[in-house]
Amino acid sequence: MTGKRASNPRKQGTTGNSGNQAATGDKLLPGSSEYVGQDWPESVSQQSEQELIGDLQSALDCLDDLAPAAAEPQLAWITAQLEEHRTVMRRRLIRDLALFVVFALALLTGVACILLKLPALFIIMQIVSFVAIPIVLFKNQWKRVRQP
Repeated sequence: MTGKRASNPRKQGTTGNSGNQAATGDKLLPGSSEYVGQDWPESVSQQSEQELIGDLQSALDCLDDLAPAAAEPQLAWITAQLEEHRTVMRRRLIRDLALFVVFALALLTGVACILLKLPALFIIMQIVSFVAIPIVLFKNQWKRVRQP
């Protein structure tokens, strides 16, 4: 390309040009006004624009040829990964359910023992839980609302 480098519109004091566009005559061309190392033509004809587009397209095609093609995953590998994930999730579910049942039975056994042996303590526990649960829920909701 031949021609002068586009002058910086900020230095000239012209207005209306953004910092990302270089002024050339009456046209605005994309690119930085601080475009370093290349001469930018004063006016670009339709033919030279088409040549530039063709050159860019051929350069992009060359880059596409250099890049390795993405390999498609094989179906056997995907199904093996899915099956492994299913077994891991199934084991996790069984473990969580077993822990839930153990803790639920322990809690119910403790509550039943307290009810049968110490009814006064059971009534006190019921009153404390009846008052404490709404307070705890309110505080948790308040924390969620205050977080951005």
